[in-house]
Amino acid sequence: MADTVIRSRIDSALKLEAQALLEKFGLSMSEAIRLFLHQVVIEKGMPFQIRLPAEAAQEHDRWFRSQVATALTEADDPTTEFTPQETVRSNWTEKRKTLKARADKEKRP
Repeated sequence: MADTVIRSRIDSALKLEAQALLEKFGLSMSEAIRLFLHQVVIEKGMPFQIRLPAEAAQEHDRWFRSQVATALTEADDPTTEFTPQETVRSNWTEKRKTLKARADKEKRP
C-alpha cells in the first residue's frame, strides 16, 4: 500500500512538548501518529475518552436542560402547531432529490 502524507497545523509549544515526550518512548512524531491511526481503526473510534472539563460539562448540562425544558413547554402548549411526520418526510425526500441532482450535475465535466 502506498504511503500518503498528512499535514496538520499544531501549536508549536504543544508540538515541542509532545516531541520531547515521544522521544522518551523512542517514537518519532510520524510513528506516534501512525500508532494513533492504527488504534482508531482497531477501536473503530477514538482510542480514549474525550471529555469536557468539569465546568464546561456543567455549563453544557445547564444549557441542554434549558433547551429540553423550553421544548417541553412548547410541546405542552395547546396553541403549538406541529408538522406531521409525513410532511417532513416528503419535504426531505424532495430536498434530497434536489441535492443529489445538483451533486450529479457538478460531477459532470
